[in-house]
Amino acid sequence: MASPLFVLEIISLILLLSCVMASTLAAYPDAYQKPGWLRAPYALATLLALTCLLQLLTEPLSRPQDATDIHGLSCSVAIAAVAILPSALVMHRLGRGAVVHPMQAGSLALRTGLALGCLVVRLHEVNDSMFHVLTWHYLPTALGAGLGVWLGRRILRW
Repeated sequence: MASPLFVLEIISLILLLSCVMASTLAAYPDAYQKPGWLRAPYALATLLALTCLLQLLTEPLSRPQDATDIHGLSCSVAIAAVAILPSALVMHRLGRGAVVHPMQAGSLALRTGLALGCLVVRLHEVNDSMFHVLTWHYLPTALGAGLGVWLGRRILRW
């Protein structure tokens, strides 16, 4: 917690939990007159990416092998394990309505759970190498958001 960039990363992850509100609003044609909420998760994801890039650039000489260690797979599995229940609950709740933007809502639903998973694992993680964090924490999260687009298209259609 001594690093301001780490604190900004944690705050960004906490704020990314607002994706649950954005995914709910994506279910309505007019987003309940709050279109800014639909753009907020993308702005917060950009803030998180910039924070991670700054940490990567300011980090002392890192070990690139941290990106290839087998321990990283357990981090990705832990993030998925934490994310599956909240994501499934949000997706189920959205499925009960008439979602107008199913791909966006699905992506935001999975991103909510994945942000929670990343937050939990990042706070628990002993390894602070940004190579490791980017490769095994955030890259699978981005792929998971892509999976949410596909799932939203399949599950949330009328």
